Amino acid sequence: MAHLQSTDKPRRRLLVLLIIGLVLSLTVGWMMMEGSAELTDLSGYGILEFQFAFDRGEIATILDSWTEPEASALVHDQFYLDMFFPLGYGLLLGSVGLFLLRRREGYPRWLEGSIVLMAVAAPVIDLLENIMSLMLIDGYGSVAGATATVFMISVAVKWSLVALLVLVSVVLGVRLLFGRRA
Repeated sequence: MAHLQSTDKPRRRLLVLLIIGLVLSLTVGWMMMEGSAELTDLSGYGILEFQFAFDRGEIATILDSWTEPEASALVHDQFYLDMFFPLGYGLLLGSVGLFLLRRREGYPRWLEGSIVLMAVAAPVIDLLENIMSLMLIDGYGSVAGATATVFMISVAVKWSLVALLVLVSVVLGVRLLFGRRA
């Protein structure tokens, strides 16, 4: 009986973290989608177009389109709001991965550590990306300089980690569903 309680408590904690991450991700994500749609209407470019602009010329074009006062205020609101999104998706993706992993007996401990590391690293890198974005928007960094380079690298690393976390969770879920050992 004590063994069941000791394994149920961590699972309940993961479930609580999963729910918090889901609610935070959905709430902030919905607010950001609304703002990004409005920003796209005003300037022709949304936040995701900026994040996936891996060309300095495209970054400059998007930044130029955001110089109108109404668009500029909305961009700032979006990036300040985006400071909360990494917490949500980090909790969500990390807890889903760990929850699925811990449903299997004899799972490799290195995989548990890897999931935690990715679930922490991706949001931290996302926050760095947001700071670099705000620096570029406010003119504290040059599109031709290091700020844009750090921005582009952080975007690529963040999305790679997020994709890897999703992939790990999908593989663990499929293996759990079909009864294969992890």
